[in-house]
Amino acid sequence: MTPYTITVHDELPAVVTAILAEFNMRDHYGEYDVALRNVLESIAEPLYLITDARNVNLGFADLVQGLADAAAGNEAITRHRMIRQILVVTANELINLGAKSLHQDQYGGQTVIVVRTLEDALDHIRAETTVY
Repeated sequence: MTPYTITVHDELPAVVTAILAEFNMRDHYGEYDVALRNVLESIAEPLYLITDARNVNLGFADLVQGLADAAAGNEAITRHRMIRQILVVTANELINLGAKSLHQDQYGGQTVIVVRTLEDALDHIRAETTVY
């Protein structure tokens, strides 16, 4: 079993990824990146990327490695053309710091929304996509 899940939401323009406790940045990020890219390349319209990181156990070195892997270079997943906005679900202050670091120029200048629950992330997308 992979230490992550990637699911296209049934009703909202969103891909929901869940990073499980067994996830190890060095061992698993490469396959996660490929799997996520495959999903993003299969869709027709840009959507929201929700990363549920509530169960992640990362140290500071893992966080720095993860930021470099996800946001470095022209091919960075955080700048994929099919990602409209990134939302991170976490109550962990270190992961919160990492998510907010993506706003810095060296990580691509991405604005990331950090929420505490998956439902909060889905509510944000509902509010953003509701047409009045």
